[in-house]
Amino acid sequence: MKIFPTIVGIAYILLFISCGEPPANEYSPNGINDDEATAPLENVLTQEERDALSPEDVLHQLKEGNQRFIKMN
Repeated sequence: MKIFPTIVGIAYILLFISCGEPPANEYSPNGINDDEATAPLENVLTQEERDALSPEDVLHQLKEGNQRFIKMN
């Protein structure tokens, strides 16, 4: 019966090892690294620019962005 405590001990060790932090260069699920995620946004619209957009303009911009996303993947 000495094998059971050994197996349990090994299982605990493997569990703790697998719960560690991923390496810094690990692939990000959203494709954005930490530097990009914290970078300030560029080309932010002002209130006047947002008010000037029609719903058709907004829909067109969303469709263009979707096409860029599809081409990247």
